[in-house]
Amino acid sequence: AMAMNFDKKPVTKFGTQVAKAPVITIHKLDKADKGTRFVVKGVKTNEQLCQKVAKEVNLMPAVRGLYTLRGKKTDLNDIQDGAHYVAVPTGATFKAEWLSPVAKKVLEEAADQPPTLAS
Repeated sequence: AMAMNFDKKPVTKFGTQVAKAPVITIHKLDKADKGTRFVVKGVKTNEQLCQKVAKEVNLMPAVRGLYTLRGKKTDLNDIQDGAHYVAVPTGATFKAEWLSPVAKKVLEEAADQPPTLAS
């Protein structure tokens, strides 16, 4: 086995090797929801991400997709560390009025800050 050199940063290939697994907060369309911390790792497709999220936040039978708090559908490639996402179950649609007070507060605080990325 080769000796590991821990002083050198690993070569990061886009999409295959991420230095740190993003930690996100998943919200449900439920007024009582407080948000669930979720580490995005071991998933290669959006489908796998949705399956893991469904188990983690107990949304059965399945999660149709993750959306930003503003209601934009998100893909695995768009996931950002520290961001908040809404898990929308199969058969449901994203409705802003169903967001919990916790999610709404995050949204209000985000609105006060200048956007970091042009969408």
